Amino acid sequence: MEDEAVRPKNPEAQSKTALLHLTPMHLTSIRVRTDRAEVAAFAGEIGCLGGPDFVPMTFPIRWLTQPDVRQAISQALGPGYLPVHEGQSFAYVKSLKIEHDYELAIRLKLSEKPSRLTLHMRVSDPQGEVCTLETVLRIVPIGMDQRS
Repeated sequence: MEDEAVRPKNPEAQSKTALLHLTPMHLTSIRVRTDRAEVAAFAGEIGCLGGPDFVPMTFPIRWLTQPDVRQAISQALGPGYLPVHEGQSFAYVKSLKIEHDYELAIRLKLSEKPSRLTLHMRVSDPQGEVCTLETVLRIVPIGMDQRS
């Protein structure tokens, strides 16, 4: 029996979710930057003790707030669902540099039982891959009874 608590009640949203579940969504060529002020604010919030040119290893998580990425997450989930951060992992080839431009590519994939949206991300610069990341978001219905 399908878990009704994690399926959209809206048929249009349900078909979007089912389509993404079968076919991962890809976002490519998203330009991102390690802006000094943004990196410093992030480092301060997480209590990072690195110097002024240090970019925390977890900084790329901030790029999930880019408009294209937020829109893709919202589109994948449909109305009435909230993505809740469940986990993340990072694998670096080389360190991020302050005040440097990068290209971000993302593959979004829905899975069930429990419902999750996994984002596989690749950060690169003109010399090649810098790091890969995986972020797992648990999909939680808003204002709906959850069944166990």
